[in-house]
Amino acid sequence: MTISGLGGEPDYEQRFKMWAEDIDSSLKRAGGDSNVVTLQAPTREQIRARFAEIAKQAKPADALVVMLIGHGTFDGVDYKFNIPTTLRARSWPRLLDRVPSRASSW
Repeated sequence: MTISGLGGEPDYEQRFKMWAEDIDSSLKRAGGDSNVVTLQAPTREQIRARFAEIAKQAKPADALVVMLIGHGTFDGVDYKFNIPTTLRARSWPRLLDRVPSRASSW
């Protein structure tokens, strides 16, 4: 899964979108039995919904790779990935733990 966040200005918006599209097309060209998912500037709810779908489909022997492209912020307490509705760093383990895939290094 590749998730590109908000750029904050047109140049970064274009770069993040281009990088996500490049990764998407490269992975799809590589073929195999992978399931390629690319989300561009999704809301928190869209990300949660996609993880729920993946959790239903994944098997324990599967591997899950999540790539985040974009900016983040830190307010002295919490890290956030900048999407239309920010997603706090502490939310990621809860999303990933629901997917029955091989152990990851979160």
